[in-house]
Amino acid sequence: MDRKSLDLKFTLDAKRGGLIALVLVILVLGIEGTLTLLRKRDVSASIAVVSLRPTATLTPVGRALPSDATPDPATVGLIMTDDGSVVVNIMWAYNIGPRFPQTILRAVALDKESQVVASASQFVDCSGSTLDCNGNAVLTLRYGEMAPPDNATTHTPVPTASATLSTGHWPLGEYTVLVTRAYEGFSAVEVARDKIVVAAE
Repeated sequence: MDRKSLDLKFTLDAKRGGLIALVLVILVLGIEGTLTLLRKRDVSASIAVVSLRPTATLTPVGRALPSDATPDPATVGLIMTDDGSVVVNIMWAYNIGPRFPQTILRAVALDKESQVVASASQFVDCSGSTLDCNGNAVLTLRYGEMAPPDNATTHTPVPTASATLSTGHWPLGEYTVLVTRAYEGFSAVEVARDKIVVAAE
C-alpha cells in the first residue's frame, strides 16, 4: 500500500470517527433535552378553614354586615370563628430523576404586623426514588402553635384584649396564610397565599 492510499484511509477513518462522535453528541443532547422537558417538580397547595361554630357574613375587619349589604370577595378572604383552624393541603409531584430534591414545605399565619402567629411544616425526602415521587400532606395551623424553626425563634403570641384567653383561640381580625417550599440549600419560594378573617359568630 502506497503512502497516498494510507493517507486517504486515515482521512476517511478520521471523518468517520468525527461523524460518529457528532451523532453521539446530538443523541445525548436530544435525550437530555427530552428528559428536561419531561422532568417535573410541582408543588401546589390549597387553603381552607374549619370553624367549630357557624360564622356570620363579615366585613374585612370581622364585623357582621347589614342583611342588605354584599361583602367584597377581594377583601374578605376566608372566614372562620376564633376557635377554628386553617387547613393547608399540599401536594407534590416530582417526575424523572435521577435525583429528587429534599424539600421543606411550610405554612405560616401572619398577623397584620407580619408576625408569625401559627406555623406547621413537612419534610419531604424522595432520596429513595428515581422515576417518581408523589405525595400530599395536610398542615393544620392553630393560633399559637409553632413548628421548627418558628418555635425556636418566635415567642407564642400574647393574646390581645379581643382574644379569648384559651390556648388556640384566634384574636379577631385579618391574617395572611403563606405556604412555601424550599429545596435543600435553596431559598423558600411561595406556593400559595390567602387571607383569612377571624370573626365572632
